[in-house]
Amino acid sequence: MVEFKSDRYTIDSLLGEGNFGSVYKALDKKTDSYVAIKIEKSQKISQISMEVEILRQITGEKGFPKLIDFGKNNDKPYVVMTLLGQNLQKKFLTIRKIISVETVLDIGIQCFKRIKTLHDYYYIHRDLKPQQFLIDDDFNVFLIDFGLCKKYMNSKLMIHVPYNDSRPFVGTANYASLNTHLGIQQSRRDDLESFCYIISYLLYGKLPWIPNDKTKYDEKSIRKMKTTIAPSNLFASASLVQFFIYVKSLAFEKNPDYQYLFDLISQALFEVKSSSLSIFIIDGSTNSKSSIKKRERKSRKKTISNKFKRSNLCRSLDNIQITINNSSQTQVCDNLPEFKDRRIFKNNILRAAESPVVQKRLNCYVM
Repeated sequence: MVEFKSDRYTIDSLLGEGNFGSVYKALDKKTDSYVAIKIEKSQKISQISMEVEILRQITGEKGFPKLIDFGKNNDKPYVVMTLLGQNLQKKFLTIRKIISVETVLDIGIQCFKRIKTLHDYYYIHRDLKPQQFLIDDDFNVFLIDFGLCKKYMNSKLMIHVPYNDSRPFVGTANYASLNTHLGIQQSRRDDLESFCYIISYLLYGKLPWIPNDKTKYDEKSIRKMKTTIAPSNLFASASLVQFFIYVKSLAFEKNPDYQYLFDLISQALFEVKSSSLSIFIIDGSTNSKSSIKKRERKSRKKTISNKFKRSNLCRSLDNIQITINNSSQTQVCDNLPEFKDRRIFKNNILRAAESPVVQKRLNCYVM
């Protein structure tokens, strides 16, 4: 267990661990309730600073954790947030059940709304994947992990960040946009492309570069597959295909038509509720017509008690094997210019955490 000296918080258990830090469940003695504490592993690259900056602005918005506290412990920055549910990846895999297409699309709509809210604050996430979305017992979805976020626009001058085609890779290879693989500066379109890959994965249990076996693909191979991927290989629904086509057509600085995109997802959900289920069958996928008919026969023998029980069209997670490798882990170059700025910003945060005028010390941002 991590050494965390605090009169207020008592570490209970490890919730998750990544390349840049660990998240723990802890008891807040002040409120007698459990919270989540993220502790940074290294001070070389500060992500806690960006986490605090965004949470201070976005706390109170639906689908985002509430900032409770932040500071420094044993020379390591930490941030305290509300304790939420499991991430989508873990939730879908650990229940070992069947998930209906309707449920996936309902969750997808919530994920889309969270991305739009983040964009409304002039930030892009840059590392969207199923692990970055938490879901509680009431199926409310929350977006988390803002350490790699970046301003895509100066909110005062309303000037978009400049185009750059020589950027190091930032994000997770399995869900990153093609432009990210190509070294192109990320903007709103890239978050939305990552969202497409997330939804396709949740619908069908795999992506062309995330097969249902132990095959491993490196970043170069994934980049090549994304270069030639056809929309019909990701989605069979015409609405979702159009969503992907529109996102891929966006220019670097273009403001996405979020209402149009929302309508497309809603249309896909309507098609499911109208029993137009065959539109979600992709040739060669695990959701073949024969397998669906078998599931339909089984589903009629079972009682549907909640959203994770069998439905007429659904997918099984029993045979999915997740291989943890570099393609499923967040990757970032530590000499990115924004992280140089964040080191300065982090020092301000650590000093501000001990200052009574903390609200006045955190009014800067990273471009």
